[in-house]
Amino acid sequence: MRTSTTVDGVTRTVTEPEWDDDERDYMLALAAWEASLCPVCGGPAEECQAPDADRRFKGVPPVRCHRTDAVRRFQEKSSTYPRPEALIWHAEVQG
Repeated sequence: MRTSTTVDGVTRTVTEPEWDDDERDYMLALAAWEASLCPVCGGPAEECQAPDADRRFKGVPPVRCHRTDAVRRFQEKSSTYPRPEALIWHAEVQG
């Protein structure tokens, strides 16, 4: 942000930093935290990439997002909408 002040016909412009020290520290901490995450699963890398991690985790069956499922079922049975990839699809809660 720039602020201009005119005194006795002389204009002085001061450029202020976009972020103050607290905001900068917060963003640096956020960047460090994001860098510590696994790029595959999004969990803490120290937890999921540890040498003994293969004994810590087991797969479980998936859960279904019923909202997305309802939209996909509607899309499959409907052919009346041209260029469906350009549409914004959604589901409503049945009353």
